[in-house]
Amino acid sequence: MKVAVVTDLHFVEDRDGNSFTPVMYGYPFFQRYHNVFEEVYVVARGRKVEHANKNALQINGEGVNTWMLPETYGIKQYMKKHGTIRKSLIDIIGQCDTVIIRTPSALSSMAVFIARKLHKKFALEVVADPYSIKPGKSMLDRILNSYLVKQCKDACMAANGVAYVTKYFLQTVCPCKCIAMGYETDEYFTGNYSSITLMETFFAEPKTYTEKKRFVISHTANLIQNEAKGHDVVIKTVALLRQMGYDVSAIFIGDGSAVEHFKKMASSLDVADYIHFVGKFSDPMLVREQLLASDLYLFPSESEGLPRGVIEAMACGLVVVASNVSGIPELLDDEDMREPHDVDGYVRRISTLLNEPELMKQKSVRNIEIARLYQNDNLTRNRNAFYGKLKKLVESGD
Repeated sequence: MKVAVVTDLHFVEDRDGNSFTPVMYGYPFFQRYHNVFEEVYVVARGRKVEHANKNALQINGEGVNTWMLPETYGIKQYMKKHGTIRKSLIDIIGQCDTVIIRTPSALSSMAVFIARKLHKKFALEVVADPYSIKPGKSMLDRILNSYLVKQCKDACMAANGVAYVTKYFLQTVCPCKCIAMGYETDEYFTGNYSSITLMETFFAEPKTYTEKKRFVISHTANLIQNEAKGHDVVIKTVALLRQMGYDVSAIFIGDGSAVEHFKKMASSLDVADYIHFVGKFSDPMLVREQLLASDLYLFPSESEGLPRGVIEAMACGLVVVASNVSGIPELLDDEDMREPHDVDGYVRRISTLLNEPELMKQKSVRNIEIARLYQNDNLTRNRNAFYGKLKKLVESGD
């Protein structure tokens, strides 16, 4: 059986026909679909190149192919190539037996419309809160944002299957048909599992903090392009903690257009020497190395689905303090969460933790235990069960 997996990914295809991505969505990620479906087509925007970056991850492999849509960035480019994208989506969805659409995104809205027009059984994977998509400053961006929220909610009610990255939160934001009915059927079903791929080798032993005087705070975000992930809050928190006499610094994992903006902010707050941008890593084990070199993970994001960065930090035994938004309360204790922009609140909580090394050790142990719930073997069972329901539905021909 052929399945099209529609994603918001961007990739490049080299002259040998192999596809690569600079982020974590390589072959092992898409292999999860091949566990159940014989042929997988990863449908995403891309472009052709002579050679891919040597650090990029290959997507295609046994049972996993790519289908390239025209490359676009931003609403203006998307609208300009809307017709070409639509024709290409119709082609690949028409060729496949079923569709799994990762949502929310503009591309997912189009794919849902096409799947319904072609009378395909399809499923959604809701990976973020549609309300969390930060619109641009133009009126067109704000209109599109409102449209995407409505489309995501409508799509969940129309899909045969809907899987959420959260256990509870996103289910209340965008309920699917079987949640609304109060029961599952063969035709309408749901599931929950994180998008993370967390292998046993990623886990670390609990950290100890006794006699420790110097502390490193870490933060991860694949794209650093605005303040939505709380980079500014982390920098301000470090500045205030240093004013209070705590020897703290911060490392930011990721890259993007806003890095220089945040470097200037750090300079203006006299903490430039204590704020480090280490770049983006396609290999998760390199991310692990950075996390293991840290003591505490601070993630004051404005909104999320279920952030894999928080789970990865927990698996590495870090103490985690984060915002109380979206699915994050499913991971952390109440005392370790604050409102996204509550700099003073983060400073108070972190200073309390730094003064109590035994409490930090307890948090480290606790976080590893919670992260194990998201270990790959556990999530694979949930994913396979969900994909299996979709495959069975398509095979039944109902």
